[in-house]
Amino acid sequence: MTISTQWAETDSIHNEPLEAQYQTQIRVWALRILYRLKGYRGFEKRFLLDEQEISEFFEISLEPGEEGGEYKKLSPAVLKKALTKAEKNFFPSKTVLGVGLARLADALNLSDVERDILEFTILLKTCSTLDDIADTLGQNLDGATVSGMLAVVLDRPRNRVSQALHHEGALASSGLLTIDNALMKLQHKLHLADGLIDKLAMRHDTAGDLLDLFLCRAPDAILSPDDYTECQSEYQLLSQYLGASVTSKIPGVNILLYGPPGVGKTEMVRSLCQELSLSLYEVRNEDERGRP
Repeated sequence: MTISTQWAETDSIHNEPLEAQYQTQIRVWALRILYRLKGYRGFEKRFLLDEQEISEFFEISLEPGEEGGEYKKLSPAVLKKALTKAEKNFFPSKTVLGVGLARLADALNLSDVERDILEFTILLKTCSTLDDIADTLGQNLDGATVSGMLAVVLDRPRNRVSQALHHEGALASSGLLTIDNALMKLQHKLHLADGLIDKLAMRHDTAGDLLDLFLCRAPDAILSPDDYTECQSEYQLLSQYLGASVTSKIPGVNILLYGPPGVGKTEMVRSLCQELSLSLYEVRNEDERGRP
């Protein structure tokens, strides 16, 4: 069962903590971890939880553990029933984070699977309940295992999850999310870009407003198309090519401008984008410390 990602109708965006906003979503993910990935096997061994608290969150009843033991037992049959109910009744609510993710996905042409992975990782990093449940999956996970687990938790095809997590995929190449190569638990395998959570949690009117938080807008062009008389044919070719790509909504095209510093490559790009009414962002080739 794949849960719809369309927003539930609501008059306002919730301002509650993320764990409260996403409680029903987290319940579905947590139950999939415990039942489908058999996390229940490690649950009673790892956690000493308040029976009333866990019963209320999962909307289930815990069974007694070993005689005289302090831990309570999670029955697979009970978990299956609870998961079926949770998936049937779940419908996502509109949140600031969700709107931010949707706009980021639209601006960067992220797939629905890439967006889901980002959302899950953000909640994994910020919600203690989901973090605790994910601990039942083990401590020494490799990349392939993580892809398989996320496919189950998100109810997405494994090949699409693996593709989304590939080092040449949009998530990794944009720096939004990367996977650590070392063997470790799920929470530590997934790395989010610095400040991503805070930036997505802010209100944004447009996708451009959101991108402004991550990238630097290029200054306006000084020259106009009429200034490129010595390479007018090349300039027009580039203009037509970019214009046709935008009209056709092609996700991206590659153009290489070659020449020594100072000949006007950057200014030509600014002029082209200004002529075509395109937003132009500058991407740094080094971080604040001067590293590539």
